[in-house]
Amino acid sequence: MAYEIAIAPRAVEAFKEVIEAAQATSLIGAENARRAVLNRLQELALSPQVGTRKAQFKGMPGDVRSAQVLEYRIYFLVQIERITVLDCFLDVPLPS
Repeated sequence: MAYEIAIAPRAVEAFKEVIEAAQATSLIGAENARRAVLNRLQELALSPQVGTRKAQFKGMPGDVRSAQVLEYRIYFLVQIERITVLDCFLDVPLPS
């Protein structure tokens, strides 16, 4: 069963920023970024628990997860038949 994908307006803007940042360096890089994001979203539609991690947000109920694509993390909510993409952030490692 494939999940329906819904993308929140904030996530749409974040994806545009990812592609524009890549485009500033190269058009090929922008196309590769676009393709990587779309491929990852298709993978999530098929199996949202594989290769993802559960996100811990206080006060936000439900199965919120994150998935890596390039150097970014996509945050999404898994529902019964739908995945809602919430946002996309630069994945900066935490200092140890």
